[in-house]
Amino acid sequence: MNNHSWQITGHSDIPILVHHYHSLESTNSEARRMAMENASAWTVICADLQTKGRGRYHRKWHSPAGLGLYFSVILRPKIDLKFLNMINMRAALVIREILQIELSQADLQNEYTVQLKWPNDILVNEKKICGILLESEILSSEVKYLILGIGININHQGRDFPVELQETATSLKLLTKQNWETNRFLNKVLPKLQQQIILDQEAGFKNVILEYQKYLAFKNQVVEIKIQNQSIKGCIKGIDPYGYLLLEQGNETRTISTGDIAN
Repeated sequence: MNNHSWQITGHSDIPILVHHYHSLESTNSEARRMAMENASAWTVICADLQTKGRGRYHRKWHSPAGLGLYFSVILRPKIDLKFLNMINMRAALVIREILQIELSQADLQNEYTVQLKWPNDILVNEKKICGILLESEILSSEVKYLILGIGININHQGRDFPVELQETATSLKLLTKQNWETNRFLNKVLPKLQQQIILDQEAGFKNVILEYQKYLAFKNQVVEIKIQNQSIKGCIKGIDPYGYLLLEQGNETRTISTGDIAN
C-alpha cells in the first residue's frame, strides 16, 4: 500500500519524487516494475518493511519494520557500460560522508571510522551499517535504466538482527544510543546523491576511484575473498580504473571483478 509521496528539490532541473510504502516485498523489485513502465529518473521507492528484501547474489536483506531505511532509486544515465561500477561507488561515498557527519554531530565524545568495504558495503568501526545493490537493464550495449537499492541500519538494537549478524552489524542507534528519523536521513542523502552523480557524469567519473580509495577498508591488509565456491587470499592494494579490486598475491597483482571479502 502506498502511504504517501513527496517531492524533494534536488540540485538540477530533475525533481526527486519519493513514493513511500508501509510494506513491500522489495523496493528494488517495485522500482524495476515502475522503470519498465517508464517512470522517470530520480523516482524513489522506499518502504518501512521489506518482506523479501535482497542483497547481492539474491541473499536475503534483513528488513524489519520501522528500524531501517530501505529505498531504491531509478536512474537513467547516459553512460558507457564501463562506468557502471562508478554509480555504486559514488552512492557509497555519499552515504559514507553523511554518516560520518551525522555521527560526529550526534556524539561528540566518540570517534567513528566510516569505511567502504568493496564492493558494496559501508562499515562503521568495522561493523556493517549499509549495503548497496545496483541492478541494471542493458539493451544493445546501452543502459535503459539502473536500480540503485540501498539499505541502512538506523534504529536497530542488537536483538533486532539475526543471531548470525549480531557480531558483525551495527546501526546509528547502537552507535549513538539515540533514535533517528529515517525520512530526515533520506532527505539528506537524495539531493547530495543526485548532485554528485550529475557532476561525475560531466567529469567522466574521473574522481570517483581516487575518492573511494581514501576510505577503502582493509587496504594493505591480507584478506580472504570468497568467489563462488572458492576462497583466495591476498593483500588489498586498491581499486583499478573500472572499480575492480586489486589483490596482491606474491609478485602478482590480480584484478578481482566480483567476490566477498570475508574479513
